[in-house]
Amino acid sequence: VVVPASLLANWELECKVWMCCRVAILHGKPKDRRDILEAMARDAYEVVLCSYDLLKLHLSELNVIEWYIVVLDELHNLKNPEAQITKAVQQLACKRKLGLSGTLMQNNADELHCVLDTIHPNCVRY
Repeated sequence: VVVPASLLANWELECKVWMCCRVAILHGKPKDRRDILEAMARDAYEVVLCSYDLLKLHLSELNVIEWYIVVLDELHNLKNPEAQITKAVQQLACKRKLGLSGTLMQNNADELHCVLDTIHPNCVRY
């Protein structure tokens, strides 16, 4: 689950309340993150929470893992096709991407197209 950093603790709490699974948060000092990434590669967790910034920073390590689904919270933040975070999410290797947003279309159709193209490339011809 990729979320804005300010929502990591809330997602962790909700996972603990509603799910019976092993949850990891990819955050902290570089050594702590390396340890978590190594454990993730060994399938030590069923759910991994990560901020968009750390996704961008650790994209190559995260792409080694075969993700079944990646949930993208606050998807509307990926409205700029030139932004590094948008490009990182587009490069993330996974079978499925699921986006969550209360305000999917904020300003115009170009932003909406970028958001949709990020989770499902070429789904909308524009």
